[in-house]
Amino acid sequence: MNKMLILFGLLLLTSLCLAQNSSLVPPAWVDVSYPTPTTAVITWPHVHQDELNCYYLSFEETLYDPSYTSMPTWNYGLPIYASSLDPAGQIVEIVWDGFPIVPGTTYYAYVVVLKGWAFGPVNVSSSFYNPKPDDTLPVTLSSFTAQLTASSFVTLRWVSESESMLSGYRILRNTSENAAEALTITPTLINPTNTSIQHIYRYEDYEVEPDNTYYYWLESVEMNNQTTLHGPVNVVVTSEPVPEFPAVSAMSSVYPNPFRSGLACVDVTLKAGDTAMIYVYNVMGQKVKTFALNPGTHKVEWNGRDDKGTLCSSGVYFYKLSSPSINQTKKMVIIK
Repeated sequence: MNKMLILFGLLLLTSLCLAQNSSLVPPAWVDVSYPTPTTAVITWPHVHQDELNCYYLSFEETLYDPSYTSMPTWNYGLPIYASSLDPAGQIVEIVWDGFPIVPGTTYYAYVVVLKGWAFGPVNVSSSFYNPKPDDTLPVTLSSFTAQLTASSFVTLRWVSESESMLSGYRILRNTSENAAEALTITPTLINPTNTSIQHIYRYEDYEVEPDNTYYYWLESVEMNNQTTLHGPVNVVVTSEPVPEFPAVSAMSSVYPNPFRSGLACVDVTLKAGDTAMIYVYNVMGQKVKTFALNPGTHKVEWNGRDDKGTLCSSGVYFYKLSSPSINQTKKMVIIK
């Protein structure tokens, strides 16, 4: 009874703090293993963060949508305090001692990082959306672009889908495709997130001259000092006026909705330097379609097929616009 009262009090306190934002990063992965049919072991990597107070754990049958518009129940009981863990980092291992495990049932583990007692959707990792990778790559990039702005400087943007054991990034520049003679233009390493959650990076290069072509490389630096070059990407800096872009980035609702056949359309405006991605997820949280967009005004059309060309089934889908200035998720329905 006392344990239940303590849990209720903790949940009530967190509910009062949901509006607070946190700079904490959730675990890179969460794993569930079953040593016996009725025993579950939940593990995740603990990495020291100055403001990390504790972790909270939930283990349940419900699979929540990836935006966590509704939150897990946090049913483990007392938090796992960072002060009780190795500040140098460790694998946290919890043997589930809550409700009895039913063999053959699918369970999902959710881990949240807490700064004080405030958490929000961005702070959650789960065994479904953030599984433990079989072979962890230092970094997985989905894009690396260079864009000339209306003010005639260059905006570099890269999207990391996952990072592990990185020290940071450097940016190199040259007026030819010779990487060996390229100049490092970042005085210090750009800090990584070292998580399996997508992150969008930006860097602006003001040291460019008109009527030149510039080549850029992104160098990822691992903690063991091994490096990998990505690129090059190039951009032509001209003295001619650059077309004006929308003042703000925004996304309309999809039309038609529900979507039966033909094309589903959504209007998107992206301000200067604000390249973006649109992702379409099914109700299970699986990414089925991806669109990459540059600054400007766009009419994005989707034929109802996934990235492999397979026709998607009827049901509820979520489409998300993700850019440095906006992250917006909306719902659509496919009816056959």
